[in-house]
Amino acid sequence: MNYSVVHLNKMVYENHEVVRVDFSYSEELVQSIKTLPGARWSKLYRTWYVEKRAGLLNEVLTCFKGKAYLDYKAIKNEPLLKEANEIVAIMVSA
Repeated sequence: MNYSVVHLNKMVYENHEVVRVDFSYSEELVQSIKTLPGARWSKLYRTWYVEKRAGLLNEVLTCFKGKAYLDYKAIKNEPLLKEANEIVAIMVSA
């Protein structure tokens, strides 16, 4: 089975830090991202985006599980995107 690749990148949209979600058009992936709370389409940038929040990375992983490979190397070190308990662990060990 050939999986699409979903790329996650940092972006500023209307003065807010967001995660940009890019992928080649696929009706299945469009329907999947529409289930992600807060996902929005930008006509200007022609991309999907989601405002940064705790746990977002896990939500995106779940959203596209079994449908696409997830390339998140551009945001993997962003502490806000991890689960709240992971953030506390990072802060305690720092």
